[in-house]
Amino acid sequence: MLASQAAGLQRAGADIIAMATNTMHKCAPQVIDNITVPFIHIVDALATSLKADYHSQPLLLATRFTMEQSFYRDRLAAQGITVIIPDEPDRLKLHDIIFNELCKGIMTDTSRKFCSDVIKETGRHGADSVILGCTEICMLINATSPALPMYDTTRIHATALVDFALT
Repeated sequence: MLASQAAGLQRAGADIIAMATNTMHKCAPQVIDNITVPFIHIVDALATSLKADYHSQPLLLATRFTMEQSFYRDRLAAQGITVIIPDEPDRLKLHDIIFNELCKGIMTDTSRKFCSDVIKETGRHGADSVILGCTEICMLINATSPALPMYDTTRIHATALVDFALT
């Protein structure tokens, strides 16, 4: 469906395609195969930002799909970036927070503390930065949070789109 919609946008005159979501980038290959205009991939924009700051071992906070499936991690690995993901209980809890709280506009101090604890613990075990790899997660954790440098993929992707459009 996304590939068909992207092709439709191209036929309507779009000269660039992007998906403003991390998890749905698992469908990016099918979208790219169905268009001829440039596709701005959220992971490529993220990798550019991480590499510019010399970060190569980020913690990925996202939906379970994005953390557990290979589409995101493999694309970063191909660019020399080794993604760290939380352990399974923490992945389950984070996924629950995203879908049962953040997607509903609910932000709690308990969830904020949970994420902060995961970040601090992972930082003690080698993470050099944090990927806010879900468009909703920046509502709970912002780029000025302490512990590790934060990479808000929503902001990074939007900036990459504007940069592309202006060049």
